[in-house]
Amino acid sequence: MKINAHKEIRKRQAHEISFSDLTPKEENELYTCEDFFAEDKEEPTFFAGGKELSAKLIADASHSLSEEKRRAVLLYYFFDMSDVEIADLYQIPRSTV
Repeated sequence: MKINAHKEIRKRQAHEISFSDLTPKEENELYTCEDFFAEDKEEPTFFAGGKELSAKLIADASHSLSEEKRRAVLLYYFFDMSDVEIADLYQIPRSTV
């Protein structure tokens, strides 16, 4: 009986993946959001670099980046850190940032 349990565990582990290995699309399929009470307002947009941008578009774009690149972008644009500070934080060359 004990041998069968070990086989079953190995069989299940072969099909398991870590949350960090999920694609953004797979992550979004793990939950649903009910917007029944949300107001039907258009999402605000703004223009930058000659393009119209929305918060959703920016969020989707940031989720397509690797974790390392996303952190650098967030630190630079939202936490007002310079490229020198980010390079020091991650102990990488400034040109890499």
